[in-house]
Amino acid sequence: MPEGSDPEALGAQPHDLTSMRSALTQTERLVHELRVHQIELEIQNRALSDAQEQLESSRERYVELFDFAPMAYLTLEADGRIVEANLTAARMVGQDRSFLHGRRLQTVVGMVDPLAFRSLLRATAEQGTPSSAELTFRTPSQQTYVVEAVAIPVHRSRPGPVRVAMHDITARATAEQNLHFLSQAGARLNRIPLESPQLLEEIAAAGAFGSVDGCWVEMEGAETSAWRTEPLRRKMTGELLRRVALQVSGTIQLTRANGRARVGRWTEDLGSRPQWPAVRSWVTAPLTVRGEIRGTLTLFQDLPPEAGAPSMNLTEDFARRASMVLEDSALRRRVEEATRARDEMMAVLAHDLSTALFSFRLHAQRGLVRGGEQAQRALGVVARGSQWLLGLVKTVIDVAGMDGEKIRVQPQPGNLAQVLESACALQQMDADDRHLVVERAWPAELLLAFDQERILQVLFNLVNNAVKFTPVGGRVVVGAEHDGRQVRIWVRDSGTGLQPEEVERVFERGWQANPKAGGKGLGLYISQRIVEAHGGTVWVESTPGHGATFHVSLPVDSGARVSPQDETSVAP
Repeated sequence: MPEGSDPEALGAQPHDLTSMRSALTQTERLVHELRVHQIELEIQNRALSDAQEQLESSRERYVELFDFAPMAYLTLEADGRIVEANLTAARMVGQDRSFLHGRRLQTVVGMVDPLAFRSLLRATAEQGTPSSAELTFRTPSQQTYVVEAVAIPVHRSRPGPVRVAMHDITARATAEQNLHFLSQAGARLNRIPLESPQLLEEIAAAGAFGSVDGCWVEMEGAETSAWRTEPLRRKMTGELLRRVALQVSGTIQLTRANGRARVGRWTEDLGSRPQWPAVRSWVTAPLTVRGEIRGTLTLFQDLPPEAGAPSMNLTEDFARRASMVLEDSALRRRVEEATRARDEMMAVLAHDLSTALFSFRLHAQRGLVRGGEQAQRALGVVARGSQWLLGLVKTVIDVAGMDGEKIRVQPQPGNLAQVLESACALQQMDADDRHLVVERAWPAELLLAFDQERILQVLFNLVNNAVKFTPVGGRVVVGAEHDGRQVRIWVRDSGTGLQPEEVERVFERGWQANPKAGGKGLGLYISQRIVEAHGGTVWVESTPGHGATFHVSLPVDSGARVSPQDETSVAP
Protein backbone atom coordinates (compact mmCIF):
# COMPACT_ATOMS: atom_id res chain seq x y z
CA MET A 1 0.00 0.00 0.00
CA PRO A 2 1.56 3.28 -0.87
CA GLU A 3 2.63 5.54 1.85
CA GLY A 4 0.11 8.10 2.84
CA SER A 5 -2.85 6.35 0.96
CA ASP A 6 -6.31 6.24 2.53
CA PRO A 7 -7.56 2.67 2.68
CA GLU A 8 -11.17 3.76 2.55
CA ALA A 9 -10.59 5.88 -0.56
CA LEU A 10 -8.94 2.98 -2.23
CA GLY A 11 -11.85 0.82 -1.39
CA ALA A 12 -14.29 3.23 -3.06
CA GLN A 13 -12.48 3.33 -6.44
CA PRO A 14 -13.93 0.11 -7.83
CA HIS A 15 -17.39 1.39 -7.06
CA ASP A 16 -16.65 4.65 -8.87
CA LEU A 17 -15.35 2.76 -11.87
CA THR A 18 -18.52 0.78 -11.99
CA SER A 19 -20.60 3.97 -11.80
CA MET A 20 -18.56 5.58 -14.53
CA ARG A 21 -18.89 2.53 -16.68
CA SER A 22 -22.66 2.59 -16.21
CA ALA A 23 -22.87 6.31 -16.97
CA LEU A 24 -20.87 5.85 -20.16
CA THR A 25 -23.23 3.10 -21.25
CA GLN A 26 -26.31 5.30 -20.72
CA THR A 27 -24.73 8.19 -22.60
CA GLU A 28 -23.86 6.02 -25.52
CA ARG A 29 -27.37 4.69 -25.53
CA LEU A 30 -28.78 8.21 -25.46
CA VAL A 31 -26.47 9.29 -28.25
CA HIS A 32 -27.48 6.26 -30.22
CA GLU A 33 -31.12 6.99 -29.68
CA LEU A 34 -30.59 10.58 -30.66
CA ARG A 35 -28.93 9.43 -33.85
CA VAL A 36 -31.81 7.09 -34.56
CA HIS A 37 -34.30 9.87 -33.96
CA GLN A 38 -32.25 12.11 -36.22
CA ILE A 39 -32.31 9.54 -38.95
CA GLU A 40 -36.06 9.07 -38.51
CA LEU A 41 -36.58 12.82 -38.67
CA GLU A 42 -34.52 13.02 -41.82
CA ILE A 43 -36.60 10.22 -43.33
CA GLN A 44 -39.81 11.98 -42.30
CA ASN A 45 -38.53 15.30 -43.65
CA ARG A 46 -37.66 13.60 -46.89
CA ALA A 47 -41.13 12.02 -47.02
CA LEU A 48 -42.76 15.34 -46.24
CA SER A 49 -40.69 17.02 -48.94
CA ASP A 50 -41.68 14.36 -51.44
CA ALA A 51 -45.30 14.69 -50.41
CA GLN A 52 -45.09 18.47 -50.76
CA GLU A 53 -43.56 18.12 -54.21
CA GLN A 54 -46.31 15.70 -55.20
CA LEU A 55 -48.90 18.07 -53.76
CA GLU A 56 -47.44 20.99 -55.69
CA SER A 57 -47.31 18.88 -58.83
CA SER A 58 -50.90 17.78 -58.32
CA ARG A 59 -51.95 21.36 -57.65
CA GLU A 60 -50.20 22.51 -60.84
CA ARG A 61 -51.92 19.74 -62.77
CA TYR A 62 -55.25 20.74 -61.22
CA VAL A 63 -54.67 24.38 -62.10
CA GLU A 64 -53.79 23.41 -65.66
CA LEU A 65 -56.84 21.20 -65.92
CA PHE A 66 -59.03 23.92 -64.41
CA ASP A 67 -57.60 26.79 -66.42
CA PHE A 68 -57.30 25.07 -69.77
CA ALA A 69 -60.37 22.83 -69.59
CA PRO A 70 -62.57 23.04 -72.70
CA MET A 71 -65.63 23.53 -70.48
CA ALA A 72 -66.29 26.76 -68.62
CA TYR A 73 -65.86 26.47 -64.82
CA LEU A 74 -66.75 29.11 -62.24
CA THR A 75 -66.73 29.26 -58.45
CA LEU A 76 -69.51 31.56 -57.29
CA GLU A 77 -70.85 32.86 -54.04
CA ALA A 78 -74.55 32.41 -53.34
CA ASP A 79 -75.23 35.95 -54.62
CA GLY A 80 -73.42 35.29 -57.90
CA ARG A 81 -70.07 36.94 -57.09
CA ILE A 82 -67.22 35.29 -58.99
CA VAL A 83 -64.49 33.68 -56.82
CA GLU A 84 -62.73 31.73 -59.56
CA ALA A 85 -63.06 31.46 -63.33
CA ASN A 86 -61.08 29.38 -65.77
CA LEU A 87 -59.86 30.65 -69.14
CA THR A 88 -62.76 29.09 -71.04
CA ALA A 89 -65.27 30.88 -68.83
CA ALA A 90 -63.44 34.17 -69.29
CA ARG A 91 -63.42 33.74 -73.06
CA MET A 92 -67.09 32.81 -73.06
CA VAL A 93 -68.17 35.96 -71.21
CA GLY A 94 -65.69 38.07 -73.17
CA GLN A 95 -63.74 39.49 -70.19
CA ASP A 96 -60.30 39.12 -68.59
CA ARG A 97 -60.17 36.92 -65.47
CA SER A 98 -58.78 39.70 -63.36
CA PHE A 99 -61.81 41.78 -64.24
CA LEU A 100 -64.22 39.01 -63.27
CA HIS A 101 -63.04 38.34 -59.70
CA GLY A 102 -65.41 39.83 -57.16
CA ARG A 103 -68.06 40.83 -59.71
CA ARG A 104 -71.51 39.32 -59.97
CA LEU A 105 -71.90 37.19 -63.06
CA GLN A 106 -75.38 38.59 -63.74
CA THR A 107 -73.85 42.09 -64.04
CA VAL A 108 -71.14 40.94 -66.44
CA VAL A 109 -73.50 39.22 -68.89
CA GLY A 110 -77.15 39.76 -69.68
CA MET A 111 -79.19 36.83 -68.40
CA VAL A 112 -82.29 36.17 -70.44
CA ASP A 113 -83.93 34.55 -67.40
CA PRO A 114 -82.26 35.94 -64.24
CA LEU A 115 -84.72 34.12 -61.98
CA ALA A 116 -83.58 30.71 -63.28
CA PHE A 117 -79.94 31.62 -62.56
CA ARG A 118 -80.67 32.80 -59.01
CA SER A 119 -82.74 29.68 -58.30
CA LEU A 120 -79.84 27.48 -59.46
CA LEU A 121 -77.36 29.15 -57.05
CA ARG A 122 -79.78 29.29 -54.10
CA ALA A 123 -80.77 25.63 -54.39
CA THR A 124 -77.15 24.48 -54.47
CA ALA A 125 -75.72 26.85 -51.85
CA GLU A 126 -78.48 26.51 -49.25
CA GLN A 127 -79.55 22.90 -49.70
CA GLY A 128 -76.08 21.51 -50.44
CA THR A 129 -77.36 19.37 -53.32
CA PRO A 130 -76.27 19.48 -56.97
CA SER A 131 -78.70 21.11 -59.41
CA SER A 132 -78.77 22.02 -63.10
CA ALA A 133 -80.55 24.45 -65.43
CA GLU A 134 -80.44 25.63 -69.04
CA LEU A 135 -79.40 29.30 -69.20
CA THR A 136 -79.24 31.84 -72.00
CA PHE A 137 -77.13 34.97 -71.72
CA ARG A 138 -75.72 37.69 -73.96
CA THR A 139 -72.10 38.86 -73.68
CA PRO A 140 -71.01 42.52 -73.89
CA SER A 141 -70.10 41.86 -77.55
CA GLN A 142 -73.76 40.91 -78.19
CA GLN A 143 -72.99 37.21 -78.68
CA THR A 144 -75.66 34.90 -77.31
CA TYR A 145 -74.85 31.61 -75.56
CA VAL A 146 -77.13 28.81 -74.48
CA VAL A 147 -75.44 26.69 -71.78
CA GLU A 148 -76.32 23.70 -69.66
CA ALA A 149 -75.18 24.78 -66.16
CA VAL A 150 -74.46 22.17 -63.46
CA ALA A 151 -73.80 23.49 -59.92
CA ILE A 152 -72.32 21.54 -56.96
CA PRO A 153 -71.56 22.87 -53.42
CA VAL A 154 -67.93 23.44 -52.39
CA HIS A 155 -68.74 22.46 -48.78
CA ARG A 156 -71.39 19.81 -48.52
CA SER A 157 -71.74 20.19 -44.73
CA ARG A 158 -72.51 23.89 -44.64
CA PRO A 159 -73.72 26.64 -46.97
CA GLY A 160 -71.06 28.35 -49.02
CA PRO A 161 -69.71 28.86 -52.51
CA VAL A 162 -70.74 26.65 -55.40
CA ARG A 163 -68.83 25.41 -58.40
CA VAL A 164 -70.63 25.80 -61.72
CA ALA A 165 -69.74 23.96 -64.93
CA MET A 166 -71.25 25.47 -68.10
CA HIS A 167 -71.48 23.29 -71.22
CA ASP A 168 -72.03 25.30 -74.40
CA ILE A 169 -75.10 23.89 -76.18
CA THR A 170 -75.71 26.93 -78.40
CA ALA A 171 -75.33 24.90 -81.61
CA ARG A 172 -77.79 22.28 -80.42
CA ALA A 173 -80.27 24.88 -79.20
CA THR A 174 -79.96 26.78 -82.49
CA ALA A 175 -80.58 23.60 -84.46
CA GLU A 176 -83.65 22.85 -82.35
CA GLN A 177 -84.93 26.42 -82.81
CA ASN A 178 -84.33 26.23 -86.56
CA LEU A 179 -86.09 22.89 -86.80
CA HIS A 180 -89.06 24.25 -84.85
CA PHE A 181 -89.12 27.38 -87.01
CA LEU A 182 -89.05 25.45 -90.29
CA SER A 183 -91.73 23.05 -89.05
CA GLN A 184 -94.08 25.83 -87.99
CA ALA A 185 -93.23 28.07 -90.96
CA GLY A 186 -93.83 25.20 -93.37
CA ALA A 187 -97.24 24.59 -91.81
CA ARG A 188 -98.08 28.29 -92.16
CA LEU A 189 -96.97 28.35 -95.79
CA ASN A 190 -99.10 25.31 -96.55
CA ARG A 191 -102.17 27.15 -95.24
CA ILE A 192 -101.72 30.12 -97.59
CA PRO A 193 -104.41 30.14 -100.33
CA LEU A 194 -102.62 29.99 -103.69
CA GLU A 195 -105.12 32.43 -105.16
CA SER A 196 -104.50 34.97 -102.39
CA PRO A 197 -103.93 38.48 -103.81
CA GLN A 198 -101.66 39.21 -100.81
CA LEU A 199 -99.36 36.26 -101.40
CA LEU A 200 -96.13 38.13 -100.52
CA GLU A 201 -97.70 39.48 -97.32
CA GLU A 202 -98.75 35.95 -96.33
CA ILE A 203 -95.22 34.62 -96.93
CA ALA A 204 -93.67 37.44 -94.89
CA ALA A 205 -96.09 36.79 -92.01
CA ALA A 206 -95.19 33.07 -92.07
CA GLY A 207 -91.51 33.92 -91.56
CA ALA A 208 -91.80 36.39 -88.65
CA PHE A 209 -91.98 34.32 -85.46
CA GLY A 210 -89.89 32.20 -83.11
CA SER A 211 -86.19 33.07 -83.35
CA VAL A 212 -86.78 35.36 -86.34
CA ASP A 213 -87.59 38.98 -85.52
CA GLY A 214 -88.77 39.99 -88.98
CA CYS A 215 -89.19 38.86 -92.58
CA TRP A 216 -88.69 41.05 -95.66
CA VAL A 217 -89.91 39.85 -99.07
CA GLU A 218 -89.38 41.61 -102.40
CA MET A 219 -90.38 40.34 -105.81
CA GLU A 220 -90.80 41.96 -109.24
CA GLY A 221 -90.87 45.51 -107.91
CA ALA A 222 -93.17 44.78 -104.96
CA GLU A 223 -91.92 44.51 -101.38
CA THR A 224 -93.44 43.88 -97.98
CA SER A 225 -92.36 43.03 -94.44
CA ALA A 226 -93.72 41.45 -91.27
CA TRP A 227 -92.45 41.64 -87.68
CA ARG A 228 -92.67 39.20 -84.79
CA THR A 229 -93.86 41.46 -81.96
CA GLU A 230 -96.32 44.29 -81.71
CA PRO A 231 -93.67 46.79 -80.48
CA LEU A 232 -91.61 46.03 -83.59
CA ARG A 233 -94.63 46.43 -85.84
CA ARG A 234 -95.32 49.84 -84.33
CA LYS A 235 -91.71 50.96 -84.81
CA MET A 236 -91.31 49.66 -88.36
CA THR A 237 -93.07 52.50 -90.15
CA GLY A 238 -92.09 55.58 -92.09
CA GLU A 239 -88.48 56.71 -91.84
CA LEU A 240 -87.23 53.70 -89.88
CA LEU A 241 -88.64 51.30 -92.46
CA ARG A 242 -86.90 53.26 -95.22
CA ARG A 243 -83.63 53.04 -93.30
CA VAL A 244 -84.01 49.29 -93.00
CA ALA A 245 -84.79 49.02 -96.73
CA LEU A 246 -81.59 50.96 -97.53
CA GLN A 247 -79.52 48.63 -95.33
CA VAL A 248 -80.99 45.44 -96.79
CA SER A 249 -80.66 46.59 -100.42
CA GLY A 250 -76.96 45.67 -100.49
CA THR A 251 -77.46 42.00 -99.62
CA ILE A 252 -80.49 41.85 -101.93
CA GLN A 253 -78.36 42.98 -104.88
CA LEU A 254 -75.59 40.48 -104.05
CA THR A 255 -78.08 37.64 -103.66
CA ARG A 256 -79.76 38.45 -106.96
CA ALA A 257 -76.36 38.64 -108.65
CA ASN A 258 -74.89 35.30 -107.48
CA GLY A 259 -78.00 33.37 -106.43
CA ARG A 260 -76.63 32.51 -102.97
CA ALA A 261 -77.61 33.48 -99.44
CA ARG A 262 -75.76 36.44 -97.94
CA VAL A 263 -75.30 37.63 -94.35
CA GLY A 264 -75.88 41.34 -93.77
CA ARG A 265 -75.15 43.64 -90.84
CA TRP A 266 -76.12 47.21 -90.10
CA THR A 267 -73.67 49.68 -91.69
CA GLU A 268 -73.21 52.92 -89.82
CA ASP A 269 -72.23 54.67 -93.07
CA LEU A 270 -75.80 54.25 -94.33
CA GLY A 271 -77.49 55.42 -91.13
CA SER A 272 -77.30 55.30 -87.36
CA ARG A 273 -78.06 51.89 -85.88
CA PRO A 274 -81.13 51.39 -83.68
CA GLN A 275 -80.50 50.50 -80.04
CA TRP A 276 -82.60 47.34 -80.12
CA PRO A 277 -80.94 44.36 -81.83
CA ALA A 278 -83.82 43.19 -84.03
CA VAL A 279 -82.45 44.66 -87.28
CA ARG A 280 -78.74 44.57 -86.59
CA SER A 281 -78.16 41.41 -88.62
CA TRP A 282 -79.99 39.37 -91.26
CA VAL A 283 -79.65 36.74 -93.97
CA THR A 284 -80.99 37.18 -97.51
CA ALA A 285 -81.75 34.21 -99.81
CA PRO A 286 -83.14 34.06 -103.38
CA LEU A 287 -86.74 33.26 -104.35
CA THR A 288 -86.90 31.22 -107.54
CA VAL A 289 -89.79 30.35 -109.83
CA ARG A 290 -89.19 27.83 -112.61
CA GLY A 291 -85.43 28.05 -112.05
CA GLU A 292 -85.24 31.86 -112.34
CA ILE A 293 -84.52 34.28 -109.50
CA ARG A 294 -87.70 36.33 -109.21
CA GLY A 295 -87.10 37.98 -105.83
CA THR A 296 -85.46 37.63 -102.41
CA LEU A 297 -86.46 36.78 -98.85
CA THR A 298 -84.68 38.25 -95.82
CA LEU A 299 -84.92 36.95 -92.25
CA PHE A 300 -83.82 39.31 -89.46
CA GLN A 301 -82.03 37.26 -86.81
CA ASP A 302 -79.74 37.97 -83.86
CA LEU A 303 -76.59 36.54 -85.42
CA PRO A 304 -73.24 36.02 -83.65
CA PRO A 305 -70.22 37.92 -85.03
CA GLU A 306 -69.12 34.85 -86.99
CA ALA A 307 -72.46 33.72 -88.39
CA GLY A 308 -72.01 30.29 -89.89
CA ALA A 309 -73.90 27.79 -91.98
CA PRO A 310 -76.90 27.21 -89.66
CA SER A 311 -78.27 30.74 -90.03
CA MET A 312 -77.78 30.73 -93.81
CA ASN A 313 -79.25 27.24 -94.16
CA LEU A 314 -82.32 28.28 -92.17
CA THR A 315 -83.03 31.21 -94.51
CA GLU A 316 -82.29 29.17 -97.64
CA ASP A 317 -84.61 26.37 -96.51
CA PHE A 318 -87.43 28.80 -95.76
CA ALA A 319 -86.83 30.62 -99.06
CA ARG A 320 -87.02 27.31 -100.94
CA ARG A 321 -90.36 26.50 -99.31
CA ALA A 322 -91.65 30.00 -100.08
CA SER A 323 -90.47 29.56 -103.68
CA MET A 324 -92.52 26.37 -103.91
CA VAL A 325 -95.60 28.33 -102.81
CA LEU A 326 -94.90 31.01 -105.43
CA GLU A 327 -94.35 28.39 -108.11
CA ASP A 328 -97.54 26.55 -107.16
CA SER A 329 -99.40 29.85 -107.33
CA ALA A 330 -97.92 30.58 -110.76
CA LEU A 331 -98.88 27.10 -111.97
CA ARG A 332 -102.40 27.62 -110.65
CA ARG A 333 -102.67 30.89 -112.56
CA ARG A 334 -101.39 29.20 -115.71
CA VAL A 335 -103.93 26.41 -115.31
CA GLU A 336 -106.71 28.95 -114.78
CA GLU A 337 -105.58 30.94 -117.81
CA ALA A 338 -105.35 27.78 -119.91
CA THR A 339 -108.82 26.73 -118.79
CA ARG A 340 -110.17 30.17 -119.53
CA ALA A 341 -108.46 30.14 -122.94
CA ARG A 342 -109.93 26.72 -123.68
CA ASP A 343 -113.42 27.87 -122.71
CA GLU A 344 -112.91 31.02 -124.71
CA MET A 345 -111.84 29.12 -127.80
CA MET A 346 -114.79 26.79 -127.48
CA ALA A 347 -117.08 29.81 -127.22
CA VAL A 348 -115.44 31.37 -130.29
CA LEU A 349 -115.78 28.15 -132.22
CA ALA A 350 -119.42 27.69 -131.24
CA HIS A 351 -120.21 31.33 -132.01
CA ASP A 352 -118.51 31.47 -135.40
CA LEU A 353 -119.68 28.03 -136.44
CA SER A 354 -123.29 28.82 -135.59
CA THR A 355 -123.09 32.11 -137.47
CA ALA A 356 -121.50 30.54 -140.52
CA LEU A 357 -123.80 27.52 -140.56
CA PHE A 358 -126.85 29.75 -140.26
CA SER A 359 -125.58 31.73 -143.26
CA PHE A 360 -124.96 28.53 -145.23
CA ARG A 361 -128.47 27.31 -144.50
CA LEU A 362 -130.00 30.53 -145.78
CA HIS A 363 -127.91 30.42 -148.97
CA ALA A 364 -128.72 26.77 -149.56
CA GLN A 365 -132.48 27.31 -148.98
CA ARG A 366 -132.62 30.23 -151.37
CA GLY A 367 -130.57 28.40 -153.97
CA LEU A 368 -132.92 25.40 -153.82
CA VAL A 369 -135.99 27.60 -154.09
CA ARG A 370 -134.79 29.87 -156.89
CA GLY A 371 -132.54 27.46 -158.80
CA GLY A 372 -130.38 28.43 -161.79
CA GLU A 373 -127.82 31.14 -161.25
CA GLN A 374 -129.00 31.73 -157.71
CA ALA A 375 -128.22 28.11 -156.83
CA GLN A 376 -124.73 28.44 -158.32
CA ARG A 377 -124.11 31.53 -156.20
CA ALA A 378 -125.36 29.71 -153.10
CA LEU A 379 -123.05 26.75 -153.76
CA GLY A 380 -120.12 29.15 -154.21
CA VAL A 381 -120.84 30.77 -150.88
CA VAL A 382 -121.09 27.38 -149.18
CA ALA A 383 -117.77 26.31 -150.75
CA ARG A 384 -116.00 29.46 -149.61
CA GLY A 385 -117.56 29.18 -146.17
CA SER A 386 -116.48 25.57 -145.82
CA GLN A 387 -112.89 26.52 -146.55
CA TRP A 388 -113.11 29.31 -143.99
CA LEU A 389 -114.57 26.93 -141.41
CA LEU A 390 -111.61 24.58 -141.88
CA GLY A 391 -109.29 27.50 -141.22
CA LEU A 392 -111.33 28.48 -138.16
CA VAL A 393 -111.06 24.98 -136.70
CA LYS A 394 -107.29 25.06 -137.30
CA THR A 395 -107.08 28.42 -135.59
CA VAL A 396 -108.96 27.18 -132.51
CA ILE A 397 -106.74 24.10 -132.23
CA ASP A 398 -103.56 26.19 -132.50
CA VAL A 399 -104.74 28.87 -130.09
CA ALA A 400 -105.85 26.28 -127.53
CA GLY A 401 -102.30 24.93 -127.44
CA MET A 402 -100.38 28.18 -127.48
CA ASP A 403 -100.68 28.72 -123.67
CA GLY A 404 -100.76 32.51 -123.65
CA GLU A 405 -98.31 32.98 -126.52
CA LYS A 406 -99.04 34.74 -129.79
CA ILE A 407 -101.22 33.03 -132.37
CA ARG A 408 -99.06 31.14 -134.84
CA VAL A 409 -99.58 32.28 -138.44
CA GLN A 410 -98.16 31.02 -141.74
CA PRO A 411 -97.81 34.02 -144.06
CA GLN A 412 -97.74 33.23 -147.79
CA PRO A 413 -97.82 35.56 -150.79
CA GLY A 414 -101.37 36.11 -151.96
CA ASN A 415 -103.95 38.58 -153.22
CA LEU A 416 -105.84 40.23 -150.40
CA ALA A 417 -108.56 41.39 -152.84
CA GLN A 418 -109.81 37.81 -153.14
CA VAL A 419 -110.10 37.44 -149.37
CA LEU A 420 -111.98 40.75 -149.12
CA GLU A 421 -114.48 39.54 -151.72
CA SER A 422 -114.97 36.26 -149.87
CA ALA A 423 -115.66 38.04 -146.59
CA CYS A 424 -118.25 40.26 -148.26
CA ALA A 425 -119.86 37.35 -150.12
CA LEU A 426 -120.30 35.41 -146.88
CA GLN A 427 -122.38 38.32 -145.51
CA GLN A 428 -124.17 39.30 -148.70
CA MET A 429 -127.40 37.43 -148.11
CA ASP A 430 -127.66 38.80 -144.55
CA ALA A 431 -127.09 42.26 -145.99
CA ASP A 432 -129.77 41.68 -148.65
CA ASP A 433 -132.26 40.60 -146.00
CA ARG A 434 -131.68 43.90 -144.19
CA HIS A 435 -131.68 45.89 -147.42
CA LEU A 436 -128.12 47.02 -146.81
CA VAL A 437 -125.72 48.22 -149.48
CA VAL A 438 -122.29 46.57 -149.17
CA GLU A 439 -119.89 48.82 -151.06
CA ARG A 440 -116.57 47.36 -152.20
CA ALA A 441 -113.64 49.75 -152.59
CA TRP A 442 -110.30 48.07 -153.33
CA PRO A 443 -108.05 47.53 -156.37
CA ALA A 444 -108.02 44.27 -158.29
CA GLU A 445 -104.65 43.29 -156.81
CA LEU A 446 -103.43 43.76 -153.27
CA LEU A 447 -100.36 41.53 -153.09
CA LEU A 448 -98.70 40.84 -149.76
CA ALA A 449 -97.64 37.95 -147.55
CA PHE A 450 -100.32 36.90 -145.08
CA ASP A 451 -102.13 33.90 -143.63
CA GLN A 452 -105.22 33.94 -145.82
CA GLU A 453 -107.43 31.76 -143.62
CA ARG A 454 -106.69 33.81 -140.50
CA ILE A 455 -107.17 37.17 -142.23
CA LEU A 456 -110.47 35.89 -143.67
CA GLN A 457 -111.53 35.21 -140.08
CA VAL A 458 -110.66 38.80 -139.16
CA LEU A 459 -112.52 40.31 -142.13
CA PHE A 460 -115.52 38.05 -141.60
CA ASN A 461 -115.79 39.30 -137.99
CA LEU A 462 -115.50 42.96 -139.00
CA VAL A 463 -118.02 42.72 -141.88
CA ASN A 464 -120.38 40.61 -139.76
CA ASN A 465 -120.35 43.23 -136.98
CA ALA A 466 -120.90 46.03 -139.50
CA VAL A 467 -123.91 44.27 -141.00
CA LYS A 468 -125.29 43.38 -137.58
CA PHE A 469 -125.13 46.92 -136.16
CA THR A 470 -126.21 48.86 -139.29
CA PRO A 471 -129.90 49.81 -139.33
CA VAL A 472 -132.16 48.51 -142.12
CA GLY A 473 -131.50 50.38 -145.38
CA GLY A 474 -128.05 51.51 -144.31
CA ARG A 475 -124.65 51.22 -145.94
CA VAL A 476 -121.50 49.21 -145.21
CA VAL A 477 -118.25 50.17 -146.93
CA VAL A 478 -115.39 47.67 -147.17
CA GLY A 479 -112.17 49.08 -148.65
CA ALA A 480 -108.43 48.61 -148.87
CA GLU A 481 -105.37 50.29 -150.42
CA HIS A 482 -101.59 50.25 -150.42
CA ASP A 483 -100.09 52.74 -147.95
CA GLY A 484 -96.32 52.63 -148.40
CA ARG A 485 -95.06 49.30 -147.08
CA GLN A 486 -98.46 48.65 -145.51
CA VAL A 487 -101.87 47.61 -146.75
CA ARG A 488 -104.65 49.44 -144.94
CA ILE A 489 -108.14 47.91 -144.71
CA TRP A 490 -111.27 49.61 -143.42
CA VAL A 491 -114.83 48.51 -142.69
CA ARG A 492 -117.25 51.39 -142.16
CA ASP A 493 -120.88 51.12 -141.08
CA SER A 494 -123.68 53.68 -140.77
CA GLY A 495 -124.89 52.55 -137.36
CA THR A 496 -125.21 54.43 -134.10
CA GLY A 497 -121.46 54.43 -133.44
CA LEU A 498 -119.59 53.97 -130.17
CA GLN A 499 -119.20 56.16 -127.12
CA PRO A 500 -115.60 57.21 -126.19
CA GLU A 501 -115.49 54.79 -123.26
CA GLU A 502 -116.70 51.99 -125.56
CA VAL A 503 -113.95 52.74 -128.08
CA GLU A 504 -111.37 52.08 -125.34
CA ARG A 505 -112.89 48.69 -124.48
CA VAL A 506 -114.03 47.37 -127.84
CA PHE A 507 -111.10 44.91 -128.18
CA GLU A 508 -111.29 43.61 -124.61
CA ARG A 509 -111.97 39.95 -124.10
CA GLY A 510 -115.67 39.30 -123.51
CA TRP A 511 -116.79 42.93 -123.97
CA GLN A 512 -119.99 43.51 -125.98
CA ALA A 513 -121.53 46.80 -127.13
CA ASN A 514 -124.99 45.22 -127.03
CA PRO A 515 -125.15 41.99 -124.98
CA LYS A 516 -128.72 41.39 -126.19
CA ALA A 517 -127.46 41.08 -129.77
CA GLY A 518 -125.96 37.66 -128.95
CA GLY A 519 -122.38 36.45 -129.22
CA LYS A 520 -119.60 36.09 -126.66
CA GLY A 521 -117.68 39.32 -127.17
CA LEU A 522 -114.64 37.43 -128.44
CA GLY A 523 -114.60 38.12 -132.20
CA LEU A 524 -112.77 41.47 -132.07
CA TYR A 525 -110.42 40.23 -129.33
CA ILE A 526 -109.35 37.25 -131.47
CA SER A 527 -109.15 39.46 -134.57
CA GLN A 528 -106.75 41.81 -132.81
CA ARG A 529 -104.47 38.94 -131.81
CA ILE A 530 -104.43 37.55 -135.36
CA VAL A 531 -103.52 40.96 -136.80
CA GLU A 532 -100.79 41.50 -134.19
CA ALA A 533 -99.40 38.03 -134.98
CA HIS A 534 -98.88 39.34 -138.56
CA GLY A 535 -97.01 42.35 -137.22
CA GLY A 536 -99.93 44.66 -137.95
CA THR A 537 -102.34 46.82 -135.96
CA VAL A 538 -106.10 47.15 -135.66
CA TRP A 539 -108.07 50.10 -134.27
CA VAL A 540 -111.46 51.77 -134.40
CA GLU A 541 -112.65 55.33 -134.99
CA SER A 542 -116.20 56.34 -134.13
CA THR A 543 -118.40 59.34 -133.52
CA PRO A 544 -121.63 58.67 -131.63
CA GLY A 545 -124.55 58.76 -134.06
CA HIS A 546 -122.33 58.54 -137.16
CA GLY A 547 -121.25 54.91 -137.27
CA ALA A 548 -117.87 53.32 -136.67
CA THR A 549 -114.85 52.53 -138.85
CA PHE A 550 -112.54 49.62 -138.06
CA HIS A 551 -109.03 49.84 -139.52
CA VAL A 552 -106.50 47.06 -140.11
CA SER A 553 -102.92 47.74 -141.15
CA LEU A 554 -100.80 44.82 -142.41
CA PRO A 555 -97.14 44.87 -143.52
CA VAL A 556 -96.66 44.02 -147.20
CA ASP A 557 -93.73 41.66 -146.49
CA SER A 558 -93.97 39.67 -143.25
CA GLY A 559 -90.87 37.62 -144.04
CA ALA A 560 -92.57 34.73 -145.88
CA ARG A 561 -90.48 33.01 -148.54
CA VAL A 562 -92.51 30.46 -150.49
CA SER A 563 -92.69 29.42 -154.13
CA PRO A 564 -95.76 30.22 -156.27
CA GLN A 565 -96.93 26.61 -156.23
CA ASP A 566 -97.17 26.76 -152.42
CA GLU A 567 -99.63 29.68 -152.55
CA THR A 568 -103.14 29.11 -151.26
CA SER A 569 -106.06 31.35 -151.89
CA VAL A 570 -109.68 31.74 -151.00
CA ALA A 571 -111.74 31.69 -154.14
CA PRO A 572 -114.08 34.65 -154.70
